[in-house]
Amino acid sequence: MATPTFPRLLGARPRLASMPRFTSGIQAWSQSGKGQLRAIQNMGRVWRETYPLLDLSNPNVRTLVQAINQALREGTVWNVQHPYWHSRKGIGGGSALVNSPPQLVSVPENFIDTAWTIRAGTPTLLAGQSDPFGGTGAYLITDDDVATSEGIQIAVVFTGDGTKAIAIYAKPNVGVTSFQLVDDTAATSRILGNITWSVGVPSVAMTAGVLLLAEAIPNSGGWYRFHCQGAGVVAANNNRITLRIDAASAANTGSSYYFGVNAWNSVTPAAYRGQTVPGPSNNPTGQVGSFLYIRGGPASTSAWLKQGDLIQVTGAAVVLDVTGQVDTNSGGGAIIPVYPPIFEGHSPLDGAVVEVNPTNIFFRAIITDVQDLPDIDSTTYINAGMALTWRELPQ
Repeated sequence: MATPTFPRLLGARPRLASMPRFTSGIQAWSQSGKGQLRAIQNMGRVWRETYPLLDLSNPNVRTLVQAINQALREGTVWNVQHPYWHSRKGIGGGSALVNSPPQLVSVPENFIDTAWTIRAGTPTLLAGQSDPFGGTGAYLITDDDVATSEGIQIAVVFTGDGTKAIAIYAKPNVGVTSFQLVDDTAATSRILGNITWSVGVPSVAMTAGVLLLAEAIPNSGGWYRFHCQGAGVVAANNNRITLRIDAASAANTGSSYYFGVNAWNSVTPAAYRGQTVPGPSNNPTGQVGSFLYIRGGPASTSAWLKQGDLIQVTGAAVVLDVTGQVDTNSGGGAIIPVYPPIFEGHSPLDGAVVEVNPTNIFFRAIITDVQDLPDIDSTTYINAGMALTWRELPQ
């Protein structure tokens, strides 16, 4: 199959098939609806290039028109720069890579496994609760003693000292939810977050460590994923992640839903991995969903990317839209909200290149329609209005 390169020509006036606000523009570019995270990705942008003036006495123009005519008939796949490739919004820079290191929690979901032990009190655990992925892998953990907080814990073995990231799913019931990365050897908490829920929405107070993102999980029944970072972790020490419930009052014991505990030898968290979501083809180093976790960006940079920027990822099916402002942390890590979501089967692996320079971003695309294509047999005809409609072709 032919794969010519077709950068945007001088004199061409690019425009979207419609010129809407950003949100509806995303929808116009997509040929697939929502709620298909487990489907095959088949979406891509649709855009139009218009040519205000074509002089067919110019042999280069005649060659172009001939190629367009043939490409339309044969379904030729082109490498195309998007019409708005030059409209960078964020600062950019760095050498970004996908951040999907293997997660370190030996039993991320089954809290009654022997790897999990009682941290404090006598918490009761009820298995079989609805989890964020539509299964029943979550637990309701209840504090049955109003005199003290109660919780469970699991050991985590890190490699190398430094700043580490963890992530935990939680959903409210009654009372205050807490999570912690505690160093029992040093008798200190590297991460300690207390979650107070109000009408299902969390407010997180961090006593230790940094909350990177409280991610609401769409259509999950109220689940949030909390991404955190803790400095000064000593790998040789006894490090444990704890899940706690604190009594709301003397007359009311507390309870909360927990699921999916992950930790990494990384300053930036990664996509969830556990028994419920083992990864594409059971590969634990890929990513799916609406967030892309990266490393290698410029350190501590505000507005590294902004809503409306485009990124291209080796291994992703289509070029991705950035849907919100992205700041990098002190280690050059970041969490990028993207659209369309990354589907199973098209997940980029750990270390895949993330291109943020728009001049290097090309689309695999086909021509789906030509309006006012001039007569290629003419040598003098000037056409004012030829338009090409392009559709991005997923990998």
